[in-house]
Amino acid sequence: MTKNEILEKIKNLYKKYVTNSTNPAWLKQKPEFFEYNPVAALEETQLLKNTIVSDTANHFEKVLDIGSGKGILCMTFSDIAKEIIGLEPDKDAREIAELTKEYFEKNNIKFIDGIAQKMPFENETFDLITSTSTLEHIEGTQNVIKEIFRVLKPGGYFYLNAPNYLWFREPHYMLPMLPLMPKIFLKIIARTTNRNPKYINHIRYLTPRFLCKILKSEGFTIKNISLESMNNTLFRNNVLNKNFIKKNVLRFLKLTKLNYLLYLFFKLTAIYPHIIIIAKK
Repeated sequence: MTKNEILEKIKNLYKKYVTNSTNPAWLKQKPEFFEYNPVAALEETQLLKNTIVSDTANHFEKVLDIGSGKGILCMTFSDIAKEIIGLEPDKDAREIAELTKEYFEKNNIKFIDGIAQKMPFENETFDLITSTSTLEHIEGTQNVIKEIFRVLKPGGYFYLNAPNYLWFREPHYMLPMLPLMPKIFLKIIARTTNRNPKYINHIRYLTPRFLCKILKSEGFTIKNISLESMNNTLFRNNVLNKNFIKKNVLRFLKLTKLNYLLYLFFKLTAIYPHIIIIAKK
C-alpha cells in the first residue's frame, strides 16, 4: 500500500474503533472524535517524550508501553530506544497500531496482546515502562504495580500518567463531577446528557495519595511531577494550547496574578487534573 492508502485505512479503522467503543449518540455531537491523524498525534506526543526523558534518560534498550492503544507513544520513542513493545488487549487498536507502524516505517516496535495484571515477560526485561491514561481502566492496581516492578530492570523507570479523581471533571465522559463522586450520581449525569453510562463501572477512581502509597509499598522510589506540569501551564508563556477558551483563561489568570493562588490551591489540596509520576526501581 502507498502512504496515502495506509493513512486512509487508518482513518477508516479509527472511525469504526471509536464508534464501537463509545456512545454513538454522544459522538454525533462531537464529529472531531471520528477524525484521527497519526502525523499530528506523533507531533503532540513529542512533548510527553521530552518530559519523560528529562527525568529519566535519553536512550533505552527496551521500552514497554502498557495499554499502547493506537501505538503512537511507541512511535515517539522509536528514535531513542533499541526495542519497543506495546501491550494492548484490544484487537482493533492493535490493527491501527500495526498500520501506523507501517506508515512511519518503524522496524523496532512490536505490538502484542496481553494484560497488565499478568504480563508475558521475564523478570527484569525493560529499562522503561510507560502507562498513560490506562491504569484507571485496569482492575487490581496493586497487582499491576507489582507486575511492573517485576519486569522492570533494577534502576529502571516507570512513567505513570493517569486522571486524578479528586478533580472536578471526569475526562472520559467530559462530565463535571465532585471529587470521588459516587458512581450512581455520575451515571445520572451521564444519562441526562445523552451519554452511555455503562463504562462508569469500568473506571477506577485514582488519587495521588493512593498511587504513591502503592508504588512505595512495592519498592519504588517516586517523584510526583504533577505540580511541575501545572507550573509549566500556569507560568510559562511558551506553553501551547490549541483550545481558544483555555488559552484565554490562562491569559486572564496570568494578567490578574491569580495563577499564583491557583497553584497554591493545587499544592495544598492535591486537586489537579492529572497524576504524573516518575517511579524508579
